[in-house]
Amino acid sequence: MQDRVPLHPGRVKLMPVSGQENTYDMTRADEPTQEGTPLNKATLLKDATAALYGLGADAVPDDVFAALTTKIGDIKVSARTDLSNNWLLCNGAAINKNVYPELYNVLHAIDSTPVFYSPAISATIDIANITCMHYYNGIYLTCDTGGTIYASRDKTTWSEVHTATKKTHFDNIKFINGYYIAVGGNWGLFAYATNPFGTWSEGIVNNYNGTYTIDVVYGNNSFVFLALTNNYNVDLYYTSSLTSSSWTEVSIVGGSSYRAYNLFYSSNCFWITTVYESKTRIYKLTSLTASSVLVIASTNVAPNGDYIMLDSKIVQVGTSDFEVFYVSASSNTATSQVYQNPTGFTATFCSNPIIANNKVYTLCSNSKLTLNNSKILQINILDSSLTAVWADAPDTPTDISRTYLVEPEEDDALYSLLYQIKPSGLFYSIYNSELVAKLPTITLDRAYAYIHAKLGG
Repeated sequence: MQDRVPLHPGRVKLMPVSGQENTYDMTRADEPTQEGTPLNKATLLKDATAALYGLGADAVPDDVFAALTTKIGDIKVSARTDLSNNWLLCNGAAINKNVYPELYNVLHAIDSTPVFYSPAISATIDIANITCMHYYNGIYLTCDTGGTIYASRDKTTWSEVHTATKKTHFDNIKFINGYYIAVGGNWGLFAYATNPFGTWSEGIVNNYNGTYTIDVVYGNNSFVFLALTNNYNVDLYYTSSLTSSSWTEVSIVGGSSYRAYNLFYSSNCFWITTVYESKTRIYKLTSLTASSVLVIASTNVAPNGDYIMLDSKIVQVGTSDFEVFYVSASSNTATSQVYQNPTGFTATFCSNPIIANNKVYTLCSNSKLTLNNSKILQINILDSSLTAVWADAPDTPTDISRTYLVEPEEDDALYSLLYQIKPSGLFYSIYNSELVAKLPTITLDRAYAYIHAKLGG
């Protein structure tokens, strides 16, 4: 465009309009030496130009400037490496929703598949045979076949906090009613503490070689333990105080083919999952008396002994499918429904279910203990259709010995952790289907691709 160059800037000529009092025609009288480019639609923004940016005939130049501005999610190529933090390298890394909310929404709309994010953190931990891994109140807890309990606040420094006084092991740790309680021991043994790094005490529900504590809940103002004897009797033992030496026994069922797995407390009822002759049987107690024991469910689907309860549903995770038992405190019967696992992966073993964000997550693999060739099954248990999806597991070393899904790390707003236990140490990845999205992966020759992550330069 050219400027107008007048000899007499601002000079105009007024001519009276015939027959119209106090009305004049005004013309320029500035005698320009250069006319300059006129200001009109043709010179400022042609319709054809506006259409190139998806704009209509009523667009103004500012609309085009806005269209030229890069938006969140736009990608540009540059040989530079000094772009601001508002641009992220397209290298397939994971981003957190809380840090990049606008970019997360863009990427999650394209692909909402749950992803893994692997922090570069590992820890040397001298535990040969880990049997459980849990996270409660900012503390990580694990136990082993030697009856030792370990605790950590940062996943890298671990303390041996207790070792059983009897020759036994622990295979589960619960946090209930203000106590951390380790179960799984022979001789009816359990250990408990109010502070995992403090003093641990031990209790015995039944001082008998061959009585194993399986699970524990708190209900009806009592600590209630599920136990299994070596002659396959399924019993409950309860007391109002863990320090008590007086325990009351409730006999549930007995037989050479019984196995006990889980104890839940919901809707003022105790629910016990057992397996008998390769069938699931669920027992309900409306009170802590033998006369209230009722068999409410049985199924012909072969169980593998891993159950979890959410709302009024008990979920049994299987290999090629999962089964949901619909239970009710007001009914002595229950219905069950078998749901096929999503297609695209065939697992030979599913285990270790946890609850996070009102969903059930379980680890499924082709090996009982390792993560090799594995996926995570995510079941939306509160959805009436119980939708389920597979999530790919992260790339892992070949020498993994055991893997565990761990309860949500709630203070960091992360939904679950996947621990990978190796003989030389402890390694982990964060599994987060709700707060993490993956950046695109773009590889170029002598240049870099960046994605616009935050507004700004």
